[in-house]
Amino acid sequence: MQVDFYYHKVPVKVEDMTQEQLGEELDSLQQWFNKCARTGQGISTKEFIRHNDCRLALIKKVFGEGADIKRLEEFFSPAK
Repeated sequence: MQVDFYYHKVPVKVEDMTQEQLGEELDSLQQWFNKCARTGQGISTKEFIRHNDCRLALIKKVFGEGADIKRLEEFFSPAK
C-alpha cells in the first residue's frame, strides 16, 4: 500500500474513513498534541489540517451534511 499523504495513525484518506477510523485518528492526534504541549514542541501544519479535516468529516457523518458546525462547536466546547 503506497500512501502519498499525511496521516498519524490510520493510513486512509479522510473522505474514505469510517466513523470509527475518524475517531481513532482524532484520538491519536489529540494525544500527540497534548504531548507536544507538555514538551513545548510545535504542531506541524499537516497535523493541524489532518485534525481539522477529520473533525469536520466526523461531524458530517454523525450529524449529516447540513450540520451547523459553528453551533455544534459552541455546544460541545468545554465551559469557560
